[in-house]
Amino acid sequence: MKKTTLFVAAIIAVMLMVSAPALAKGPADEAMANFSLTEAQLESLGEIIVEFTQKQDAVLIKIEGKQMELVQEIRKEDRFDSKFKERRSARKVNKITKQLSKLHGELLKNKVAYLLKAKNVLTTEQKMHLIAGLDFFDDDDEDNLPDFLDIDILIVPLDLTKDQIKKIMSHETNTMIKELKIELDLEYQLLDLQEELGNETVDPAKIDATIMKIADLGTKILDNRVNGFLKSKDVLTIPQKKLLLHMLMI
Repeated sequence: MKKTTLFVAAIIAVMLMVSAPALAKGPADEAMANFSLTEAQLESLGEIIVEFTQKQDAVLIKIEGKQMELVQEIRKEDRFDSKFKERRSARKVNKITKQLSKLHGELLKNKVAYLLKAKNVLTTEQKMHLIAGLDFFDDDDEDNLPDFLDIDILIVPLDLTKDQIKKIMSHETNTMIKELKIELDLEYQLLDLQEELGNETVDPAKIDATIMKIADLGTKILDNRVNGFLKSKDVLTIPQKKLLLHMLMI
């Protein structure tokens, strides 16, 4: 997911730099001291940051709750006692995992939405000055992503059968094809954005809407990868799922 996150962040960073650069966290705190802000700007930015932080904290609390719910479910001692219990538990695990994916996508969309909101507080000179001190490639985004997305089931020593390998390869191929289509949509949105920026009269609202579409496509890539992983996971036998679970938990 790192490539995708950086790709989306790069698009946003470039577009904001060209059109209407925005405020982000991290290095922005230090950059704030390097140029003059009016009291009104400071007050407006402060309100935006507080509102953004509250919204992100609310989502993070939901994520923590879902993660605890997921851990409780996969640690149930009797979840593999019968095929019925295993299937019921698998459905619940898949449901919670998809909910987690949606919440991580919400974090990204919130960040972009408030980043766009904050840019309107700054003057053009301040926006360009602030951009020089910003790091849009935020490693915190990677830390918040589900760890299982880094695991390729095909290379895990699970003693897969030829039939299982074929099915998992099919799921991974379909996931990759869908991701390529989404990335193509991202390229189209970027072209639309570049075209809008080339107009004599630039429409800030249209630019913001396009950037939000790019963020939406970023969340679709995450959802696609989660769905692909879950489909591959469901190909495994109960002993293989236990082994995979052990590797995920260590």
